[in-house]
Amino acid sequence: MQTFEGYDYLKVSVDETLVSQYMDGYGCFGWKMDENVPTEKANGKVQLHFKRSRNILNKTELIRLQQHYEACMAEIAALQASANSVPVIVSLTNGLL
Repeated sequence: MQTFEGYDYLKVSVDETLVSQYMDGYGCFGWKMDENVPTEKANGKVQLHFKRSRNILNKTELIRLQQHYEACMAEIAALQASANSVPVIVSLTNGLL
């Protein structure tokens, strides 16, 4: 007799250079790559599909920690974007002066 196991599903769009970091990070929260859905690549972004068993302990705490992780990753992306934009702004300002 087979028992039913329900899953939660998550789809995340990430930068191509951060795919392995996101896979490792979400793995810490119980997420596994959904092997039934292929990853999609477009415009330097990759769509990752995860699944996680609904029968996990301390799900509320995991969700809180996952949201904190996602906020930290968004800050990293913003810092990387600003690292490129600040020198361009400075050079354009110098060029105009």
